Amino acid sequence: MKFLKYFLGFLIIIIIAFFAVGLFVPTFSYQSSVKVDAPVEKVWEVFVDESKLPYWMDGFQSIETISGKRNEVGSIYELVFLQGGEEIKLTETLKAFEPGKLFAMKIESDFLSSDTKVNFEQEGDQTIITAVNRVEGNNLFKKSICFLSKSTFQEMSTKQYTKLKDIIENE
Repeated sequence: MKFLKYFLGFLIIIIIAFFAVGLFVPTFSYQSSVKVDAPVEKVWEVFVDESKLPYWMDGFQSIETISGKRNEVGSIYELVFLQGGEEIKLTETLKAFEPGKLFAMKIESDFLSSDTKVNFEQEGDQTIITAVNRVEGNNLFKKSICFLSKSTFQEMSTKQYTKLKDIIENE
């Protein structure tokens, strides 16, 4: 009986701590950067080429314009990914589009919202791609899950941009 009381007390503390994470850290940011051995024009060309998305974005299935025109600020797209056998739909709103310099978007799903800015900077014969992401879960539970998954988000982003780099350098 005493064990059960301590166990339940410990469980309650863990649950409170879990939700406290989402309450006190509702949003978080992370950054990925990769240096590509190619001029910014080539990097940009591959980055915005929708036919190449499946090669560097894991699980990518499709992209469809919901409103607006391709690469026009304010345009809205639906992206579909397959992860763990489950179809995930994201809505992307293009916030900034400066060829060879900046691609910014807001991504929304049932689980989270994310603001992403991808900067392109020429450095000699190379291009530095830097993606800065700000993420927020859609409710207290999801905020906690997202924050506790921050390292997974970071790893996925780094892997994605490394794959993009490999595609560009091997073309």
